[in-house]
Amino acid sequence: MDRLPEYQANSLSLTGAIALDLVVLSGFLWVKAITDPLVLLVAAGAMAVILVAEYVFLSGRPAQDADHHAPSHEAKGYSNREDGT
Repeated sequence: MDRLPEYQANSLSLTGAIALDLVVLSGFLWVKAITDPLVLLVAAGAMAVILVAEYVFLSGRPAQDADHHAPSHEAKGYSNREDGT
C-alpha cells in the first residue's frame, strides 16, 4: 500500500482558520449563554465528570513501554505481502 502524500501547511493559514473558528464559536457560546445557560452548565458538568473518570481510569493502569503503541500493521509476525507469506 502506498503512503499518502505529505503536504506543507502554511502556518499563517492555520492560525487564521483557528482564529476565525474562535470568533464564530465564541459567538455561538455567547448566544447560548444568553438564551439557555443551563445547557452550558450541564455540558461543563458532563465534561468535568468525564475528565475525572478518565483520570481515575488511567491512573490505575500500569505504564507501558513504547512498543505497545506501535500500529497493528507493524506488529511482530505480521506480513504485508498479498500472498500472505
